[in-house]
Amino acid sequence: MTLERTSLWHGTARAERHPPLVEATETDVVVVGGGITGLTTAAFLVEAGVGVVVVEARELAAGTTGGTTGKLTSQHGMIYRSLVRGHGEETARLYGQANQAAIQQVHDLCSRNGIDADLQPESAYVYAQTEDAVGGLRGEFTTARRLGLPAEWTENTDLPFAVTGALRFTDQAQMHAVKYCIGLARMIADAPHGAVHCQTRVTGVRERGHRILVETEHDVVIANDVVLATLLPITNRGFEFARAKAVRSYGIAAAASGEFAGMYISAEQPTRSIRHHRDGDDLYLVVAGESHEVGHDTATQRRDDALTAFAREHFGVGEVAYGWSSHDYVPDDRLPLVGTTALSSHIYVATGFQKWGLSNAMAAARLLTDLIQGRGNPLAAVFSPTRLRLRASARQFIEHNGDVAIRFVGDRLKPTVSSVEDIPPGGGATVRVDGRLLAVSRDGDGTISSRSAICSHLGCVVQWNGAERSWDCPCHGSRFAETGEVLDGPATRPLDDR
Repeated sequence: MTLERTSLWHGTARAERHPPLVEATETDVVVVGGGITGLTTAAFLVEAGVGVVVVEARELAAGTTGGTTGKLTSQHGMIYRSLVRGHGEETARLYGQANQAAIQQVHDLCSRNGIDADLQPESAYVYAQTEDAVGGLRGEFTTARRLGLPAEWTENTDLPFAVTGALRFTDQAQMHAVKYCIGLARMIADAPHGAVHCQTRVTGVRERGHRILVETEHDVVIANDVVLATLLPITNRGFEFARAKAVRSYGIAAAASGEFAGMYISAEQPTRSIRHHRDGDDLYLVVAGESHEVGHDTATQRRDDALTAFAREHFGVGEVAYGWSSHDYVPDDRLPLVGTTALSSHIYVATGFQKWGLSNAMAAARLLTDLIQGRGNPLAAVFSPTRLRLRASARQFIEHNGDVAIRFVGDRLKPTVSSVEDIPPGGGATVRVDGRLLAVSRDGDGTISSRSAICSHLGCVVQWNGAERSWDCPCHGSRFAETGEVLDGPATRPLDDR
């Protein structure tokens, strides 16, 4: 095997092409985003007889869905005690029940539509390796049991190293999210009232009377409702960007010599998320972790190196075949933001899944489908994007936006290098040239590429991501290719020419 700078999931799925939008069209609902949230929502709507057009800027599952660990679980690390403290027991219970129900709902959706998503039953574990971590883990176990979740305590796992204790959730699953998305898109496109368009970037969303105009780089789609399933909404009307921070995580897949039972995540830092995946005769160990805020680390290659060292030390893996990274948004109050955005009853958003997007995507899709069809859903108030819960979020909100303000000013005053000549082959940095702040990179043979360093979303200064050769915004998580094209929103426009 040779290392591919792509995810295991994209590397082991047979991609299917969907044409770009070529002419103006009308429908009931436009879903913006061809990841797991958008496609699951669109699938439910199509099954209900609603007309749906899905538009995706790149290809299916090109964003965070394609960089998942593939854990379909209600076991979300050490979350439930935090939710009880911040929101109360009933809210925590609703969150847990919705994510547990999502496992069966994914099974059912796949079964109804003949989708092979490599679904495999597995237990999910949070494990501790120190005595200091066991107390908190036992508290999480007690809380999860009280909330009605399938939690058990154990001190025995299939891991090849000793643990001091582990919280086990039974009745969970692992899956291949890219194959799932490919199957959903096929089902939507085959429906008489469904369509899927890739390579169609949305540039604006406007309300005109009782209709929504979704403007793309090619043409316009007119609808009654729009769902923005774009990791972070590409409109700023709900200020979701100010209420959730962008966090980037890394993953590797390496040739493994043997399987083990269960999916795992560490209670201690640095986080290590572990599972296996079989693709035909090939068996892979998947290890993920090394999280940091987007744009807050320029030495990103060392993140891959740390995961590789862990996999080799503990599992004796062979060659690393795939390496990737992706990011998600962590809301200040630790609950997803799903529903109608501010000042609109027809523009819906879904964001803030805090790295647990597979089960939360299903919960969000069910909620969005109910809201669009005028049905009640107990999660509506819990996940509402317009909620205000100061007890759970005030400190985090202040810290997050204070950091944004500091970066907005400070990164302008202090470029990362003083001269273009200081950038080595293969490197990138911000530099001031003739009074303009530029994002400058140099490829292996010394050829220079340069764009404005000012993010086209809200004007922060982008930072170089060496592992993926991209420019990442440290304020709200937009990412741009080396040559300036948008990779991840909320930005919709490329970096300006220098």
